[in-house]
Amino acid sequence: MTKLILIRHGQTDWNRRHTVQGVTNTPLNRMGVAQAQDLRRQTAELQFDLCYSSPMLRAAQTAMTVVDGRTEIIYDSRLRERGFGKFEGMYLPKWELIKPNIFDRNINTSVRGIEPICTVDTRTGEFLREIGAKHGQDATLLIISHAGTLKSLLAHFIDWTSPEFQNFRFVQGQVYQLEF
Repeated sequence: MTKLILIRHGQTDWNRRHTVQGVTNTPLNRMGVAQAQDLRRQTAELQFDLCYSSPMLRAAQTAMTVVDGRTEIIYDSRLRERGFGKFEGMYLPKWELIKPNIFDRNINTSVRGIEPICTVDTRTGEFLREIGAKHGQDATLLIISHAGTLKSLLAHFIDWTSPEFQNFRFVQGQVYQLEF
């Protein structure tokens, strides 16, 4: 059975200010560094064969801190955050004003340069198929990425139309484990 240990990157100033980041490359802030250090402690007893991380700065900083030399880190661009086009830098509460709903997989919009959500799902699906083929069934892999990308990974395992999936959020500073 393959085990995935999923971690969302630590906090950035943009997270703290509720600003859309997308592919804007922002570093961890002091709280994010502390979260990454705490995640290193939380995962100290966990055995994992390899770490895959988004190459984006906030995820890469988290990965380097969490892994702390215990294994190799492979940076994979398929784990980057969804691009939000002209909405990057926008204050998050304004999302409610955007129509159509850019998170609706049935709509799959690319309005104003947003990366269509099904494109994200395609790249995370390719990533999962590749690591499954490469590592087989007995691997434990640490994956450090972004909320939207991690949720896209999760959508390959559970019904994305369910209320549980729709309401689920990856929280910074938490460790999630998935076996398949």
